[in-house]
Amino acid sequence: KLINLGNNRWALKPEVAFTQALGKWTLEGYAGVWFFTTNDKFYRGASVRKQDPMLTYQVHASYTFRPGLWASIDGTVYNGGDTTVDGVDKNDRQSASRAGTNLSWSFAPGHAVKVQYARSTTVRVGGKFNILSFGYTYSWFDK
Repeated sequence: KLINLGNNRWALKPEVAFTQALGKWTLEGYAGVWFFTTNDKFYRGASVRKQDPMLTYQVHASYTFRPGLWASIDGTVYNGGDTTVDGVDKNDRQSASRAGTNLSWSFAPGHAVKVQYARSTTVRVGGKFNILSFGYTYSWFDK
């Protein structure tokens, strides 16, 4: 790869969150901000890349049908993160949102399967997507 944006920099994302249980429903919300350090060796070590902070927001509503079986709907919004390279604005502020749903079933102690669907709803920079995934989890600690 010619450019790997993950090299030569760090990122930090503090968040605040709330959770409210309402019977079988659980509502969650998160607000955070990504902070990025300067990349002094961006392109072949000769360029400096800086990135503005990026705000993030998430909301989740989950419903527990019975212990070990739950479904959720989710939404996420990102905004900010404009970059400069050697002081030149790249006009690449990110503004995106996505929505999704999950279904998880714990069928035995320590074993669970999950199906997820997510799609982009708005995108300013980057690609639109539709994702369908299936997963299996085994936990040694959940027995």
